[in-house]
Amino acid sequence: MSIKTINADAACATTFARLDDTPMVARTEDNTLLLNLPRSIDDLAEVTGPRKKGFFSRLFGR
Repeated sequence: MSIKTINADAACATTFARLDDTPMVARTEDNTLLLNLPRSIDDLAEVTGPRKKGFFSRLFGR
């Protein structure tokens, strides 16, 4: 499952989120909205996937 990002006003982002069930981050002029997030921590971990190591961690093996 993927997470979508949209730049729109709150009304447009909310309508778009109702049409699609995937988790969504909506950036408005003043706020950041998190829409369609799973209710449990386990479901949220499944959606976001495994943590990826940063460039320097991979480079130096930490």
